[in-house]
Amino acid sequence: MFKWPFGKSGETKKEKEKEKTVYVIDESYSPHGLATWCYSVLKELSLFGPRPSLSDSSREFAEKLSSIFSSLGVESRTECFSGNRDGIAGLFRITPLFLAFSSAFLLLGLPYLSLLSVLFLLYAFYKNIVRGEDFIFSRKGDGKNVIGEINPTGDVGFTVMLSSHLDSAKVEEGIGLRKSSYLVIFSIAYFAVLSFFQILHEILVGSLFRFNAPSVISAIFIAFGILLTVLSFRVKEKGERYSPGVGDNLSGIAVTLAILKYFSKKKLRSVRVMASVFDGEEVGSLGAKAYFKGNEEKIDALINIDSIYSEDDLYLMKKDGFGFVQLDKKLSSELSSLLFGMGYKVKLQDPGYMFSTSDASASARAGIPSATISSIAPGVDNPSHSDDDVISAVSEYALERVIVMIMKYIEGKDNL
Repeated sequence: MFKWPFGKSGETKKEKEKEKTVYVIDESYSPHGLATWCYSVLKELSLFGPRPSLSDSSREFAEKLSSIFSSLGVESRTECFSGNRDGIAGLFRITPLFLAFSSAFLLLGLPYLSLLSVLFLLYAFYKNIVRGEDFIFSRKGDGKNVIGEINPTGDVGFTVMLSSHLDSAKVEEGIGLRKSSYLVIFSIAYFAVLSFFQILHEILVGSLFRFNAPSVISAIFIAFGILLTVLSFRVKEKGERYSPGVGDNLSGIAVTLAILKYFSKKKLRSVRVMASVFDGEEVGSLGAKAYFKGNEEKIDALINIDSIYSEDDLYLMKKDGFGFVQLDKKLSSELSSLLFGMGYKVKLQDPGYMFSTSDASASARAGIPSATISSIAPGVDNPSHSDDDVISAVSEYALERVIVMIMKYIEGKDNL
């Protein structure tokens, strides 16, 4: 909505008061108009196809997005980074090998070596999943982030960053990553406990540092451990096909573009709007980690938009980073209240441990108040990480709700 100024030189005050204020309404900038535009952009972006993390395709797509940012009147730049592109797959690759070592050491009566093997795996999982740090046995790759910003007409009093990711995931096969991760973690924990009790047993009988055959009972438990090892060898993180990645996460990019389009026309007085589209989210938020590691700009709030499908499944995450990173309660509550005030229900939900992670985990670890809105909730069927993640899986109504929520949040901060 634009208000055009009226008044001519030489007019008296009385004549000016008679002049009517005229409003020109551009329907394309209404919430419904923006959602329609957003959905059409999403269709166009989906034609690009899969975008594997830290690949030629993802880097090419980043350049395409940067040009779209510029066409909307947004200051845009791309930032290159390098990272370990295997993510949790690197852990899955070495886990069966170390479990095999652990089984062999137990059979040889060397439980302390078995325990050392398992402790190394536990450390690796802690470093990668809990701490969010790169794992040592991973292949290097080069990625590209896209950063844009719209500056206010006055001094910057508040900075909001909208984040999304441009890479698409591999298609999950078999029981999938989430369920298979439970099997792997259970296997590691089982060998840790088994090794510990075997050490206690050998200390009691005085044979800790000698080769010896396990007892019958120990052999039974070791046999079960060998079965877990065999099953772990059969676990695949994902297949070799890549998902189209329309909902996860072209939907987040399309919402971001709609917000940028709106605020490139409606100038803000004191709020700076930044937009970040990261590469490498699907392999451990590599792009986000690289950006926030070197970021010196003050960001007051980050809203991460990831995997928007159905409006009925929208929720704000309480925790991120596989359940080990606490997101900002105040920010999430503010966003939830905005939707509730418009008559929409959106839950604040803890997805639980080992369910999912997003780029907001990297910003939260960097001390930035962060929130993630998504449609991927525990117990809800969705097409993410599958061949079915196509344009028809995304609801235009869901896009509209997220757009309106973010618009109102930013406008509210500008009116303070």
